[in-house]
Amino acid sequence: MEKYAYELCIMNNAIMNIIFSAGNENQCNTVFNSLHTEIVDHYFPESVKTDCLQAIEVWRAARGISDETEKMHLQQSAILSLLAALGRVHALMAIEEYIMQKNTEVFGLR
Repeated sequence: MEKYAYELCIMNNAIMNIIFSAGNENQCNTVFNSLHTEIVDHYFPESVKTDCLQAIEVWRAARGISDETEKMHLQQSAILSLLAALGRVHALMAIEEYIMQKNTEVFGLR
């Protein structure tokens, strides 16, 4: 569905850049800062925006933690929030596609 193509592109790029950063914290910081800019500057569905902003805040909070284990857990939590946001985009796409299909079947609408 073209409607969510931009959101999917941004989310996929962020997640892939984090995966391929090979643990480089500075690269990940840049990814999260870029994601924040995208979220603020462009429209994202509210549930997706909430998950992304949560991920960004958790990642930023992890920067101030000196305990490496705790820091790693926070960073993993931030990445999971990004994955949740990506899942929400896919869910929104599926729901809208289902509604369109039902409208076509029941009402003959397109």
